[in-house]
Amino acid sequence: MSGVITASEPSWRGPFTGLSPRQFGKLITALRREGADPVRKGRP
Repeated sequence: MSGVITASEPSWRGPFTGLSPRQFGKLITALRREGADPVRKGRP
């Protein structure tokens, strides 16, 4: 399926989060440290 927005595509991060790549990486690291749900494939 084309046109799906994912965090794995760097060009989508800035426009949708307002964060630089470095800030986005720090956010993900902090979320993982706090016990955020693991990344899963597909719909929940």
